[in-house]
Amino acid sequence: MADHDGYDIVILGGGSGGYACALRAAELGKRVALVEKGKVGGTCLHRGCIPTKALLHAAELADHARDGAAFGVKTTLDGIDMAGVNAYKDKVVTRLWRGLVGLIGSRHIDVIDGAQLPGARFPSGPGPSLTQIEECLAAVCATADVRAACIACAWLPDRVSDQTTRETITRLARALGTDLAWPEPAGR
Repeated sequence: MADHDGYDIVILGGGSGGYACALRAAELGKRVALVEKGKVGGTCLHRGCIPTKALLHAAELADHARDGAAFGVKTTLDGIDMAGVNAYKDKVVTRLWRGLVGLIGSRHIDVIDGAQLPGARFPSGPGPSLTQIEECLAAVCATADVRAACIACAWLPDRVSDQTTRETITRLARALGTDLAWPEPAGR
């Protein structure tokens, strides 16, 4: 474990890239926080890849039922119950999400509600403090949300060290109507 109060690594974004990074860091013995404003699993698990694949699987089953005679199997397709198909899709997503939450919990990764950041308004009681997050040794931006990435860089400005990255982030922030004030690098 680290000899400081902060996290070894804070990962912004709980989608497939973020949780994979968090799991690997925890595997390496790091103290990890995963910041996500929604449910872990991100777009892929909740609104993208996985629900789409579940719907496609249901469509494939309908096609096979329709084409059963070509295989010597007598089948009929009486129709498609979209409420049933959507229930199947939701069941698949929920099962995978619960498994992911369990895996993350078993690795002692703290999941932080990103809607609470960057403001210091954490609920009282157990849980990480804003200081623990700000004192992280490393931060990973694993989100496609450009606004969140700009906020994170403004929130942990001393973790962005190269000038090209700072200029790119500053341009993105201005395009989104946000001004960033970067601290002067140490030693100047």
